[in-house]
Amino acid sequence: MSDETPAARSSLPPRPRLWLEGLLFVLVVSVWAHLSYSWLGYNPSDEGYMLSGSRRLLDGQVPHRDYLSLRPVGTHALHAHLLLWAGDRLIWWSRFVSWIQFALTAWLWVVLVHRTFDAFRSPALRLGVGFVAFAASAHSFPIMPWNSVDGLFFITVGLWVFLEADPRWRPAGLVLIGSAALFRQTFALVSPLFLLVLGQILSPRAWLATAAPGVLYNLFLLVTGALTDGVVQMTSHASGTGRVWTEVFDYRWAMARGVVLVALYAGVASRLAGTPGRWAALGCILGAAALALRAAGLPLLEPPVLGGYFFFGLAAGTLPFLARSDRPKLRVALLATVAACAVTLSEGLPKPTLAAGALFLVFAAFVLDTEWRLSPAVTGRSAPAVLALACLGCLVVFHAKRVGMVYYDRPGHQLKHELGDVFRGARGIYSNENTHGFLRDLTGSVEWVKKNRPGKRYSVIPECPQFWAVSDQPNPLSSDWPIDPEINHPAVRARLTGEIDRGKGSVVFVVQKYVAFSLREKPAWSSTVVSDKVRREFSKVHELPFFEIYE
Repeated sequence: MSDETPAARSSLPPRPRLWLEGLLFVLVVSVWAHLSYSWLGYNPSDEGYMLSGSRRLLDGQVPHRDYLSLRPVGTHALHAHLLLWAGDRLIWWSRFVSWIQFALTAWLWVVLVHRTFDAFRSPALRLGVGFVAFAASAHSFPIMPWNSVDGLFFITVGLWVFLEADPRWRPAGLVLIGSAALFRQTFALVSPLFLLVLGQILSPRAWLATAAPGVLYNLFLLVTGALTDGVVQMTSHASGTGRVWTEVFDYRWAMARGVVLVALYAGVASRLAGTPGRWAALGCILGAAALALRAAGLPLLEPPVLGGYFFFGLAAGTLPFLARSDRPKLRVALLATVAACAVTLSEGLPKPTLAAGALFLVFAAFVLDTEWRLSPAVTGRSAPAVLALACLGCLVVFHAKRVGMVYYDRPGHQLKHELGDVFRGARGIYSNENTHGFLRDLTGSVEWVKKNRPGKRYSVIPECPQFWAVSDQPNPLSSDWPIDPEINHPAVRARLTGEIDRGKGSVVFVVQKYVAFSLREKPAWSSTVVSDKVRREFSKVHELPFFEIYE
């Protein structure tokens, strides 16, 4: 697709002003979110999994060969620096990094959308829609280093470099887009779609630049003897593909409603041209849609719906109108849609929620662009009020979800137990009494092994990967998170059970009694392949309320 017209380009504020606005936005939003919400809750399961991989890299281990990783290890490498300086506030600082990524991603999409639509015409408008985009994407997602967040971040930066920077830097932008596959392998599946939308699908150099990160990663695995293990591990989640697609298409009707909403709005706007009633009409349309979805049993305020499929439908609904009017606008709308599809191809969160901010910005720009063209004077007066209401509503919902839906934990007012006194790296993090006791017993179990079984190695199974990010001793097993979904491939499971067998006599196993997810309420017994094997084939030598010790 061709570049935008000079007129559209010249309507952008000067680049230094955009940089200043962006710096202000990222600093204020990320610091506010970090100080307000990063202390909330802790889950002893997947939090720390990426940082435990960072520790293995810093220890000189080769991914896939020396330790199991079902995903490429880009996130392990990107966040390894935290282990070098974050100290006893490792978890707290790692969450701040994640907030910065969400804020910067939201702002870059503001720039990308505004550069073609010219819809966010004042600093207040840009900062306001940026906040809504930030909240829509961050929603109640657990704030921690995670591969999907990193992949979307690199895609966004790559698109900004390709479209905004000097044309000589375009290959670098494509390399960044291709680098998303180093964080989660499914991002590689959508790279051709980005090339198609960017008009580079027939360029061999573009293909080479996009594929280069993945090729180099596989060459590294080949040279280090890890390629075979890497292929097995990174394809082991293929059995969950059917579930992912089923969940995605269960929401197809929500997308369809979004298309209908945009069509209705376009009709109302054309009939009410030049009158302030269009804003009220749009509010009535969206309100009626929300009531209809709620009446159908859809929890509209849940982030995967309101911040995911609903915005996906709204953004998708703009495409037919943009295709008839302006190809550059269609391009940026398609890029947001493809980014949403990229994050949806996920075993853990098969929803477009993480890209909801980009989707919202496309829809907001479509509406404002229509308003500016039909009645600029009315829009100039009404847009700030509408934006203020949107920001206020978004802030209320965002705060309620962040405080009331703490991942793997209780609501915020019940989190009164500081974890820094019982668990290394957790200073400044508060949780419930069960999780506090769980981590206290984990630390106590390891201290018991050190005191009573000197010279023997220990391994904690199956759900405490954060422990290995700060442990004095490397994990004798090749997996820091050996829950059943992570070892569902027969070869991966055989490797891990074989390591357990070879550890008899030299390794003491610290086995958690209760599922991490259940610690927020009534603890439920934990039964996994590795923990049941240890309980069955080893002898119990000590026990605490939350852990058993076997040798």
